[in-house]
Amino acid sequence: MLQTFLRSKQSLTHHLPSRPFGFFVAQDYNPDFKSCLESQHLIKSDKDYRFAVVGCGPAGFYCAKQILKNVANVRVDIFDRNPHPFGLVRTGVAPDHPEMKKIEKDYEEVLKDTERCQFYGNVWIGANGGVSISKLKELYSGVILAYGATSERDLGLPSEKSLLGILSSRQMASWYNGSLDKDVLYDQDLALEQVKNVVIVGNGNVAMDISRVLMKDPEKMAPHDIPTPVLEHLRKTRINSISLVGRRGAVQSAFTIKEIREISRIPDLTMYALKQELLDSFTEASEREQHPDFSVHARGIQRRTEFIKQTSVILENEEQVREVVERKEGRKFILRYLNKPVELLGEQRVKGVKFERMRLEGSAGDQRAVAVEPKQVTTMDCELLIKSIGYKSQPIEGITFNTKTHTVPNLMGCVLNDKDEPQPGLYVAGWLKRGPSGIIDATLRDSVETFRIIKHHLDNEMLPEKHTKPEDVQKAILENAANHQVVDYGDWQKIDAVERQEGSSRGKSREKILHKEEMLSISKKV
Repeated sequence: MLQTFLRSKQSLTHHLPSRPFGFFVAQDYNPDFKSCLESQHLIKSDKDYRFAVVGCGPAGFYCAKQILKNVANVRVDIFDRNPHPFGLVRTGVAPDHPEMKKIEKDYEEVLKDTERCQFYGNVWIGANGGVSISKLKELYSGVILAYGATSERDLGLPSEKSLLGILSSRQMASWYNGSLDKDVLYDQDLALEQVKNVVIVGNGNVAMDISRVLMKDPEKMAPHDIPTPVLEHLRKTRINSISLVGRRGAVQSAFTIKEIREISRIPDLTMYALKQELLDSFTEASEREQHPDFSVHARGIQRRTEFIKQTSVILENEEQVREVVERKEGRKFILRYLNKPVELLGEQRVKGVKFERMRLEGSAGDQRAVAVEPKQVTTMDCELLIKSIGYKSQPIEGITFNTKTHTVPNLMGCVLNDKDEPQPGLYVAGWLKRGPSGIIDATLRDSVETFRIIKHHLDNEMLPEKHTKPEDVQKAILENAANHQVVDYGDWQKIDAVERQEGSSRGKSREKILHKEEMLSISKKV
């Protein structure tokens, strides 16, 4: 079986550019996605197949959609620990980007196919009272793990867990998106009416989202699905400055030009950058990274860096930075580069962060930040520190897990065991597969890759036929949790209707329910 699997690698990728098997994390990967989709063919078989998808976000939906579209005699069951579907589209996309949430309509079409697709919400997969992976393998022809990244990376500094006013980007996004996973105590952790200066460590799109939500006029977000309690807190904000701090240089910024443009258009906001940090950002290798023949992203990077230089007020030194931060008029958005956090200041609540000055070293595309000699340290005052240095996935019992990359080892989406051997019938997609990077489009592309391996296994009859019925699934769920309430698609429609109705009465698209118990209560109603 293994030899058959490995011999097939060439046939699986013959129409794609030559890449290592981890090519979906490569920044220069840019296939003809339309041809990938059109190359799929209907898998006709007299056998009945059943697939379980763990995670009801973009990766899970795209895999489910491909299976339902291309496999005859198939049923797909989608499991999620939350009573609602849509994953990070609901809980991660900023409320002032409603156009990004329109994709929920596409996902809804998958769930509407109730003859072939079932939603099992409020169901835990794994140990501690959940349905085990071994049980899913018993019930299904194939199991697709697509539960994403639910934790975050830490700075690794003393007092990081004990000082108030230190939050992760996941916690912030969960708060302003009304996630059921929110673990923020507003009066202690945020207290925005007491915050004048914010420091955000990390400079990706999520950091930009957080900056925009904190700086933007709350009334501009009021018509969307931002929770009313969040909106009320944002109306109290007295934030004077946000410093966005990156360990590497301006060229290596992870945000898009679209995001920085949105920030620059906020009324009464001025963007700043420090002259020496910009100069030190443009090493010979960084200039190479902006050259059109370096990668397909080079022109976009060049436009972004030019925008930063042209739009920002350039400050000469740290003294001028302090003067700007202390100035009461207007709001300030300060781009800081080549700074690594080394110490947190404060006794009960954070009061500032000490940063060590860095420089770039290495070749184009592989530059790293190293400390300058002699050591240079600067302090940035803040009453709120946000860590936006990445999400990470958590392991699940029964599945091999790489604790360094926080991903499931895989070959083109097929899970590998601890001997690095493919396990047909076990698959992975999304952030759990490639790491927490990339937008929804990248997840779509990598889900296509995972489906292609599933298709290959079906074509070669490498997956078992299954006749699992809904009552078999229900029995498995209740084995370790008697009387557990499962939320199906019909139940979700009730919750959805209540949220939309309440939102309409408030002049907004949706008023999200913020407590699981309330969702479960609504889903019980006839």
